[in-house]
Amino acid sequence: MSGLSFERLQTFCAVAETGSIVGAAQGDATRQSQFSRQIKELEEAIEEKLFKREGKKLLLTETGRKLALATQGYFGVITEIRTAAGGESGEIRFGGSESVIRWIVIPNLNAITTGNPGFRFELHKMRTQEAVQQVKEGQLEMAIVRSDAVEEPLIGEPIGSLDFSWVVPRTLLPGKSQEGIRLVKELPMVLLTGDGKLMTGVKAVAAQNQVNISIKLLADNFSLIAEAIQNCRYATVLPTPAAANLSKERFAIINLPGMEN
Repeated sequence: MSGLSFERLQTFCAVAETGSIVGAAQGDATRQSQFSRQIKELEEAIEEKLFKREGKKLLLTETGRKLALATQGYFGVITEIRTAAGGESGEIRFGGSESVIRWIVIPNLNAITTGNPGFRFELHKMRTQEAVQQVKEGQLEMAIVRSDAVEEPLIGEPIGSLDFSWVVPRTLLPGKSQEGIRLVKELPMVLLTGDGKLMTGVKAVAAQNQVNISIKLLADNFSLIAEAIQNCRYATVLPTPAAANLSKERFAIINLPGMEN
């Protein structure tokens, strides 16, 4: 997402740490104006408030807290890369699922590559188990996987989280609003193939919220799913950064209780 630029995220972290734009800008009036604009642009990109004011302090909202954790993780990747490569130069090979590579690594390539100009990077899309195995065998320097997928003797370091959102064509919803999800008798969906943790969770959330789903199409990655819903009237579950790029006129983002777990 273009709104989540490296510079804006740096500003966000500085404001979160100091608790004020004045403190982050160190009294520089020009930087204060710049920082205020950058925070506003971030909030517009995410469509959520990142801070709430209490007296003279800016405190993180729940969305802000999640972004802070993820952003600290992204910047931490730079340190991990330097450690893995001995802090000098060389080749760094990343492995991870399609969603991790596309919506966690690639949006942060500028931060990663700018901080490490002497390195050449390779991105390898693969299933979680394969990525873990290749790190064990020395074929990859780093794999970005779920925390519960890390196996001994490997060591995991948290870098944030990838949230998911329910996406429903507005034409399927009574009134074309997200509240109409409660009135849908059967929701046609396109989902990932297999019975992985995410898909098991999707079915559990649907049952918890009494949403009757009907799986009409299966695909083996999120890129195919994102393309599919542009051409058919099916709902799905996508990584939140991918969902944010869809037309808000055509698609509603549905917040169902239980999806945050």
